[in-house]
Amino acid sequence: MLAQCSSSFYPKFMASLHTNTTNSPSSTHIAMPPRLHQLQKQRIMKSDIFEDQESLCLRHSDRLSQVRRMFDDQTRGAKETLLFIDSLQKLAIDYHFEEEIQAEMHSLYDQRLPISNGEASSIAEVALLFRLLRQARYPVSTDVLRRFHDGRGEFMASLSKEMDGLMNLFEASNLNTGGELILYRANEFSSHHLRSYMASLGPEFAVTIEHVLETPSHMTLQRFQARKYLDSDNFYHNLHVRELGEMDFTMLQSLHQKELKQVTRYSFSFA
Repeated sequence: MLAQCSSSFYPKFMASLHTNTTNSPSSTHIAMPPRLHQLQKQRIMKSDIFEDQESLCLRHSDRLSQVRRMFDDQTRGAKETLLFIDSLQKLAIDYHFEEEIQAEMHSLYDQRLPISNGEASSIAEVALLFRLLRQARYPVSTDVLRRFHDGRGEFMASLSKEMDGLMNLFEASNLNTGGELILYRANEFSSHHLRSYMASLGPEFAVTIEHVLETPSHMTLQRFQARKYLDSDNFYHNLHVRELGEMDFTMLQSLHQKELKQVTRYSFSFA
């Protein structure tokens, strides 16, 4: 888990960046081949890398506070709350706000019936509510989806025109605990119409739909999908949430690169 830019993490993070990476802790250090050594110096020992990391850390901390304050917004409706939590999860930054999200999910569970039965509630909103509650292990029934059935027990044909609704319904359908016929039908209905959309829309939308069909959000690694959602213009983003996601991704990538450099250095040391 990527540490926050807190008083405990910041000194360790910055100190590790200032560590002289050309020195090995081993007394039996074997010199790196000159060409590789020069390449490593060019990539690691840039004079501005520490300033960049320090600035990023400070901006990350500031954006973290701004997003945390968003949980106190009393004017936000259920739909905005659902999209907000979904964005945090899909950008893999929800771990910063575990307690706040837990409180919001408990409130949404208490409101699930009024939300799902509300006249203004769309299939996109209800399917997203269902998915988020099930992912959080709340015992939510598939009955919340029945209002979108026609008189024959099939999903209304008019839903085929709502791409966001189809994508949310498809993702919700993959949370079938076994034997839930309505979710089997939801999967068939949504995947069929989404594939039809792929043939008629531009490549950018087609890629978004293909990503949903191949890797539903709860069935893939968060970090793997976060990059795709950051690159997508068809994904809900609050500006502060997006910037926090970008900085979090960059910081984690930096840590991974540093670890890879250390492993590479040690492998040369003991070769």
